[in-house]
Amino acid sequence: MPGRNAAVQKARDALARSGRGDARRGYRELVEAWQGLQGFTENDDESAALAAQLLKAMERLGAGLDQTNVPDEDKPLIAE
Repeated sequence: MPGRNAAVQKARDALARSGRGDARRGYRELVEAWQGLQGFTENDDESAALAAQLLKAMERLGAGLDQTNVPDEDKPLIAE
């Protein structure tokens, strides 16, 4: 697990890039940054604020994604 400073920087970078480029990749980057902050949000106000911003960005970006053709990652793909 990365340290707090690395997690905070990753969150800042993800927020700065959100909305640019591939939406799915951006969403995944936001999720990973949010997950990286989870060990620090309880006792660190900056981490908690960044986590809240990441959630808002995920909601905004996720609302625009077409989710009708997303495979279930828990199930293997079957060739037709």
